[in-house]
Amino acid sequence: MLLVTTAGCDGDNTPGSSTRPVYCTVMADPVTRESVGKNGTGDHLVAPAHFRCDKPGPDTLALTVALQHKVNGQWVTLVSQQFTAKGADTTRARSEADRIRKVVAPCAEGVFRTNLEGTGVSRGVKTAYAMHGLAITNPCRRLV
Repeated sequence: MLLVTTAGCDGDNTPGSSTRPVYCTVMADPVTRESVGKNGTGDHLVAPAHFRCDKPGPDTLALTVALQHKVNGQWVTLVSQQFTAKGADTTRARSEADRIRKVVAPCAEGVFRTNLEGTGVSRGVKTAYAMHGLAITNPCRRLV
């Protein structure tokens, strides 16, 4: 007799199903150029990060997203912001767009990256996150 079991991509970590912590994936995405601001005018550098956690989501997920600029071989933070989410707000119960956090700065020339640091707490277990996205040269430059 062969027994085959399958697990959904969301995971089923509902209360009572397990004592292990909820698994989360967090990613620092490459810096891009977007039109933001009043009426969507004005190009800006955007440093995005996204996350997705198994159900039912962690007790807390605290992330600091930063836009960094490479100056004389060193990464310098231009702008950063801390974001928090918890529970179902971190799972596929919310759209991908609802699970993206980003910081914005005026366009400039140079090499930029997204830096991401944070912690998640689930079922009493704390997990640390630290990563950066790909370094992108002149993301505001328009291709002709």
